[in-house]
Amino acid sequence: MSFAGIIDDLGFLNFIAISAIVFVGLPHGAMDGAVAYRLGWIRGFKKPTFFFVSYVLISTCVVLFWLQFPVISLITFLGVSMIHFGIGDVNTNESNRVWIEIIAHGGMVICGISMSHMTNVDDVFSALLGGKSTSLVWGFVYITAAVTALSLLYCVAKFHVNKKWKNTCFQLLCLGIVFYLLPPLLAFAFYFCFVHSIRHFKSIYATLNDGLSDKKIYWLTFLFSAITWAIGGLILVLNQGTIEIETQVFRIIFIGLAALTVPHMILIDGWVKPQFPAKRS
Repeated sequence: MSFAGIIDDLGFLNFIAISAIVFVGLPHGAMDGAVAYRLGWIRGFKKPTFFFVSYVLISTCVVLFWLQFPVISLITFLGVSMIHFGIGDVNTNESNRVWIEIIAHGGMVICGISMSHMTNVDDVFSALLGGKSTSLVWGFVYITAAVTALSLLYCVAKFHVNKKWKNTCFQLLCLGIVFYLLPPLLAFAFYFCFVHSIRHFKSIYATLNDGLSDKKIYWLTFLFSAITWAIGGLILVLNQGTIEIETQVFRIIFIGLAALTVPHMILIDGWVKPQFPAKRS
């Protein structure tokens, strides 16, 4: 399996998108190590052991569950990702607006990309399901798209009576245009790397910077990123020849993201943001 062969099988644009996801987007989750250190969980022996074992155990359970129940896992992953992306994108702390914005922003990412490029996205879904029928997954996408459309209409309606919704509507419009124009993987990479990850970096950096030096933040982030890259690369090498490279890469990237998203959400959305509300972007 040569480097040129991987590019040839994936296609140049898909290769660029996947490279961006792996080397630009993925490190935003690798900051979890620095976050754990900032919270005092990576000091001594017992605390870091508990943190690492818990993180790896949760990720492993996600992978094993996916391999056993791929359809349920993919639907759950799409729903969880929608909520996680939406939480990261909201522009307000007003309780009556938050969930509408979460659904609008998160749904725009999941449904906007999926509905704009159904044939190509179905190929990705099929790869992630191991060739199983994608009909139930699309059923979930259709229902979610309808709910998202209602949320978007609400945002537009509120824009005319409350200018606080101006930024929300503008961002959603821009994302919709990008998702429609770009190929699906490139559209996701653009959002994941240059919208979601940058917002996360800025928000979490503000929290980390209160107690950690820049050098330690960067070193811990790189260390966790390198470990993840090494594991993904090892899996790719060990499984070469078993299935086509494109399917293998899709499975490693997105099942891997699912495995990392669950503990990442528990740490960031369930622990850090409630503890440091002033640091939320």
